[in-house]
Amino acid sequence: MMKLKKIAVSVLLATMVLTSGVPVMATQNSKVATQGERAKQSEVEEKGMYPIEASDIVEGKYDLKVESSSSMFRVVKAVLTVKPDSMTAVITLGGKGYEKLYMGTGEEAVTKDEGEYSKAIEDSNGALTYEVKVDALDKGLECTGFSKRKQKWYDHQILFRADSLPAGALKSSASKAHHKMDVKPIKLEDGKYEIKVSLKGGSGRAKIKTPAEIVVKNKKATAKITWSSKNYDYMIVNGKKYTPVNKKGNSVFEIPVLALDKKMPVIGDTTAMSKPYEIEYFLTFDKKSAKLVKVESNKATTVTIITGACVVVLVGILMWKKNKKNKHEKIKHEKK
Repeated sequence: MMKLKKIAVSVLLATMVLTSGVPVMATQNSKVATQGERAKQSEVEEKGMYPIEASDIVEGKYDLKVESSSSMFRVVKAVLTVKPDSMTAVITLGGKGYEKLYMGTGEEAVTKDEGEYSKAIEDSNGALTYEVKVDALDKGLECTGFSKRKQKWYDHQILFRADSLPAGALKSSASKAHHKMDVKPIKLEDGKYEIKVSLKGGSGRAKIKTPAEIVVKNKKATAKITWSSKNYDYMIVNGKKYTPVNKKGNSVFEIPVLALDKKMPVIGDTTAMSKPYEIEYFLTFDKKSAKLVKVESNKATTVTIITGACVVVLVGILMWKKNKKNKHEKIKHEKK
């Protein structure tokens, strides 16, 4: 009788737990490898990266470098196909251990139909290739692989590197100039400088005036950029649009200097063609060439005050010496 009561109480308690709304820990699917079963994972995204989507890339096919979070899941080759609104890639793995891939986690993969997996296809060299969807470049993407031997899904992250695209493949919309960047302190004393600046990018025909004028104040700098053309109607720097500061002559802009001795991405919009066209350029300000041409006003005032004070002190010393000498001569004369 006591045994029956214990069973009844256990059933009652279990029923209460199930109906009380208290969350119950879900068990991991046996077809998905646990963290302990997987090889050590590493980060694939780097600081400063941001997603590059299909709309940011010129339509076509490109060989691409791919990072992986696991040494057991090496992508040795990738061919990216870019269409106006989508991207896919045929990737080749360094081994033959995976029967199929899914762009997502193992827990997601076990809920999908076979038709949603990327099945392994052997190429002419005997390597296994898989065609997968690519949401974006420079972004860590979940990619799980089904092990032939273990019959389990193993999770990884992969990243398609935008910097491995050939020159001209990225549109100006993908430029870092459209995004906020870390602004480095400008390690120059406050004041106005002339500094050499180089320009890279575009067709190579555009030029800018060098040396350029920069004004430094409180470790921040603003540069006056003068183009070789009057057809630039705006620039984009650090995610912000700047318009010309002049109305006549070649286009002149005052823009922030993000760093010295490093390539600084900017966008220049030109109206010289049949329609306005944004072009990505890179400016590099040469710190060693910086020549001070004017001390910042408050410092100039300080220098003037100090100089004036020194003159007053010097005059005072000279007057004191003169008075002392005159007094000495007067005493000497009286003794005679």
